[in-house]
Amino acid sequence: MPRLFIALDPSQAQRDALARLKTDTFAARWTPPAQYHLTLRFLGDTTPETTATVCDALAEITASPCPIEGTGLGTFPSLRNPRVLFARVEPNPALIALQDQVEALCQRLGFPAERHSFTPHLTVARLQKADPATVYRFVQNHADWTYPSHRAKKVTLYKSTLHPEGAQHTAVTHIPLRE
Repeated sequence: MPRLFIALDPSQAQRDALARLKTDTFAARWTPPAQYHLTLRFLGDTTPETTATVCDALAEITASPCPIEGTGLGTFPSLRNPRVLFARVEPNPALIALQDQVEALCQRLGFPAERHSFTPHLTVARLQKADPATVYRFVQNHADWTYPSHRAKKVTLYKSTLHPEGAQHTAVTHIPLRE
């Protein structure tokens, strides 16, 4: 069954800036630049029929293009237990409105409500037993780090295939946002 998620794509300039964060200061599996994305909604395993239904429903999105911009880094679930390193994304009104539309659409299609509040971010690395103090210093040293701003003009439905070296994402469809 396809494993799906709905996302926005960063610009090439953003991808380049994120890739430059790579360091060997701590153990991590760094996200390949082609895989960077801002997840609006994870759908999980779905049937091919559901995939087609989601594609059709996404065409109903009426949101406007929205900025992807931010400052600094963070970790999930916390700095004391860092498992994911991410670039912060400003939760601007256009982005929140788009994510609200996507969430409502998914619930209308029968997907359960998202359990966690939306925290816009771009995953940079998955941490592998990294020393929390070292990661904390890295995050603090990048508190003022910024990446180029980008105005996202489309939403992408991705299929994610799991592999031992990490997930591989393939675009299923692109939906332009309304100008």
